[in-house]
Order: sequence, then C-alpha cells, then structure tokens
Amino acid sequence: MIGIMVIVKLAGDSIKHRRQDVWLSPASIYRLLGILFAFGITLRCSAEAVSLWGWNPNDPIATGVYLTPKRMIDPIAVACGITALMTYVLLEPGMIEQQRKEPFPLDM
Repeated sequence: MIGIMVIVKLAGDSIKHRRQDVWLSPASIYRLLGILFAFGITLRCSAEAVSLWGWNPNDPIATGVYLTPKRMIDPIAVACGITALMTYVLLEPGMIEQQRKEPFPLDM
C-alpha cells in the first residue's frame, strides 16, 4: 500500500507541475526514480503476499498456481529497480551540479 501511495503522489505531483518541470529537470528525474523504485517494490511485495496467501501444503496444484505469477512478476520488479539504479548512476553528475548551484538571494 505504501508503494501505491508513493506512486500516486509522485504521478500527481508530475501532473500538477508539468508546466514548471521539463522532462529532464532534476525534479522530474527525482520523481521518475521514486516511481520506478516504488513500482518495483509494490510488484515484488504484492506478488509475494499473493503467494503466501495461496500457500497450502495439502494442495500443491493451488500453491503452484499462486507461485507461477510470482515468478513471472519478479523479473519485472527487478527490471524496475535496475532501471532506477542505472538512471541514478547516469544522471548523478548532473544532479549534483544542479544541487551545488547558489540559490537566488531573496529580497525581502
């Protein structure tokens, strides 16, 4: 549930600020990383929960039915995590440079 909440919040923020944040702005990249990580965790944990709920040592066929989708979802979840990590590593120099810039002084 927490992963779904994070995905909905970050997607909503992306839609709300779509005019301010261009595609490769630091805020958009930050949201994309968060969505990828949350999506991977949500897929992985939900598949594991379904397989645990369907576990029945007295009925191995039903257990196999619940374990098969889990095994098919796991590579997708891992791909989301690896994609997020690759995006982070490739864009880290630009993000660090952007974060080191001096902010504009406030005239109060």
